[in-house]
Amino acid sequence: MNKSLTVIIPVSKYEKIETIRNSIKHFLNLDYTGFDWNVVYCIDKQDNNYDLQTLDNIEICWVKNNNIRQSGNYNAGLDKFPDSDYYAFFDLDGFPEKYFFQKCKKVDADFVTGNSYIRNSNINSITKTISETYEIGNYWKKLSFNMSKMYYPAACCGLIKGKVFKNFRFSNPTLPDNELYMHIINNKYSMGYLENTYYTDLSVTTIKEVYKQNIRWKIETLKNRKIKIFDWIGVVFPISQLLLFPVSIKFIKHIKGYNLFFHLIFMIFVSKIAIIKFILGSGFKWTSSEKIEHCQ
Repeated sequence: MNKSLTVIIPVSKYEKIETIRNSIKHFLNLDYTGFDWNVVYCIDKQDNNYDLQTLDNIEICWVKNNNIRQSGNYNAGLDKFPDSDYYAFFDLDGFPEKYFFQKCKKVDADFVTGNSYIRNSNINSITKTISETYEIGNYWKKLSFNMSKMYYPAACCGLIKGKVFKNFRFSNPTLPDNELYMHIINNKYSMGYLENTYYTDLSVTTIKEVYKQNIRWKIETLKNRKIKIFDWIGVVFPISQLLLFPVSIKFIKHIKGYNLFFHLIFMIFVSKIAIIKFILGSGFKWTSSEKIEHCQ
């Protein structure tokens, strides 16, 4: 008997219609054997003026009066399909491989995912470097799982059993992935990890975009961590980056231009700027990614 699967994809009101159509095309071509499935695009839009064709298994949910941004879009998808056996979350630029859901389903765990990579890793030294940071993340994910059967996913992209959401809805407008992860940990839901499946993201392609993206991520983190601001200034950010230097030797693949060593130093600088912006009360808006699609 098939299990029901709901894939929820939150969409910022700033996204381009072509980006949404590319995502729909990808998810229509996946293998859903063993599932009764729907992919729901929860679009943060005041006016439903996107010209999107109605397709089987593809749902469009218009999210209005949304004051918690991406989290509100997640909730809209959960409320539209409240009784699914399984759920999965992906950003608009997140593409699971063809058999991702089937492979994850075979693992008896409440949250299951694989490695993550980027699709445009050969454009320039920026994207090569970001690809290497993804490899480091996969390395730590595998190591953590082998040691404790737990790990911290950079994003909660994976196959999740429906029971995880029986008494849970997102409430924080920033870092909803972190909120879900803490819910999984606090309620002792099991985690599974597969090396033979993966999903891909697009990456930014310029140093300016690297700066803007990481400033936003670090400000979001500061807003969600219950830790004294002076601890962030003096300890957490510098040490967290410096500890990666020995590990980075394992992954470095290029020397000229922007590379992993420079990236780690740059992230320490960005962390300090983020702290200053956080103290000054800087905010951010959930915008389109402005990433370049270069699938290989």
